Amino acid sequence: MKDSKNNNYKRNTEGFVAFKQAEKLKNIEKIEKAILKLKKWVQSGKIQKVTVAGVAREAKVAPATIYNNPGLVEKIKQASTLRLVCSKEDKPRVEAKEEYLGERIRKLTNEIQELKRRNELLLGNLERKTTEVIELKARLALFDGSGVLQIGSGKEIT
Repeated sequence: MKDSKNNNYKRNTEGFVAFKQAEKLKNIEKIEKAILKLKKWVQSGKIQKVTVAGVAREAKVAPATIYNNPGLVEKIKQASTLRLVCSKEDKPRVEAKEEYLGERIRKLTNEIQELKRRNELLLGNLERKTTEVIELKARLALFDGSGVLQIGSGKEIT
């Protein structure tokens, strides 16, 4: 579309602006979902606090995207502050859970080692039994239908 005044082409920026606004809304939605997810992780003891960097990683956006929206930064600060208020009360519970999980991991690791050892023994037994079956089949092939062992020299052994 030509501009009659200076013979330059006008740029259609409306489509671009609409695309950028839709992308911005999509990013804000991803960031808000990430904040909620990280808040749940904090409550479960999986992480210590909600940070801008953590939210950016979870939402797969650049931290600058969050910093460019003061409302999002404020939500993250509130989420982090709520955890700091609760963390002193929850600390014994979290420590007990960590101790329990550490002990559970040690027990499961020992159990895995024992199962690996037993598996190796069973594989050895399986190999011996397979060899034995092969040898028995070979010996069985030497007998004819009458139960007499056939040997290459023509002699019979009963």
